[in-house]
Amino acid sequence: MRGGRVRDANTMAVKLSESQLPQLLLWLQPYLPTTFKLYGDLKSHLQGKFPDVDFFVDRWPDPQAVSAVVDPAGDQLESKVFLGKINLGMFGVNDKALVDLLKDKRLVDWNKPAVLSFVPGSFWPAAMTLMEEKKVGPLQPEPVLMLKATRQNLKQIPVPEGMKISPVTEDVVDVVNSTWKFICEGSDLYIRDLVRHQPSVFLTMEDGQHVGHMLGNSYGAMGMLYIQPHFRRKGYAKVIVSQLAAKYFEEGCDVYVMIEEDNEKSINLHHSVGFKTVPNFKVAWMRTVPKTCEPRSPKCCV
Repeated sequence: MRGGRVRDANTMAVKLSESQLPQLLLWLQPYLPTTFKLYGDLKSHLQGKFPDVDFFVDRWPDPQAVSAVVDPAGDQLESKVFLGKINLGMFGVNDKALVDLLKDKRLVDWNKPAVLSFVPGSFWPAAMTLMEEKKVGPLQPEPVLMLKATRQNLKQIPVPEGMKISPVTEDVVDVVNSTWKFICEGSDLYIRDLVRHQPSVFLTMEDGQHVGHMLGNSYGAMGMLYIQPHFRRKGYAKVIVSQLAAKYFEEGCDVYVMIEEDNEKSINLHHSVGFKTVPNFKVAWMRTVPKTCEPRSPKCCV
């Protein structure tokens, strides 16, 4: 018996107990930034900010691969309808260990549309081969870069006169959800969970008119930056980014954003306020779409 249970032919992964998770956090740390999402999600989970998440390894206590998913039986995370379609992250010391781990149906249901999050660039060929085997693609990876800012490098932009900054509140979740590019079933509940547990910024005119917003996510990065169309090209995005970053600095944290490689406008924006692209680092969100489902259709929601 290892990891609290006996292996059998139908169960390849070991689900860790809550008492084992602090040790997993220490195991993930030397592999940063490749394990950034798993590490951040696990840290939030241990702090009580990201409940109902299960962490699996190929073996314990000397894992070679790790991945995470929302616990389908959990009752604390409102957004499990949305996150239940997503593999929350993965890492393997070698490709074989990670491929074998992902064949466990608790981590990826290959018969339904799903998303593989934070797939390391070195694992893309093996991931695509696995997707071909499971007849869900392959779909080309959508590369994402990591940008980092420190307190020393970030250009702090003050809130303009006639405007005010406040946290995003639950009463404007629908507004935020309506502007998110990945809106679909349950995404409003996901945003509600973020608002409750993570830093956020809501920029308004003094009369309450919505200018823009940005939220922190479960694993410690900032995202969902949005500026209302009639307020664009006025520098307000820089205000929001720097003001939200200040909240992270107050907690002693560096600041990260994840941006699609082809989104040059957003990359340049963050560079202009002091973010630096993390060198030699690239991940992807990869969609698994069975042949019976059209990619990114409302039904598939991925």
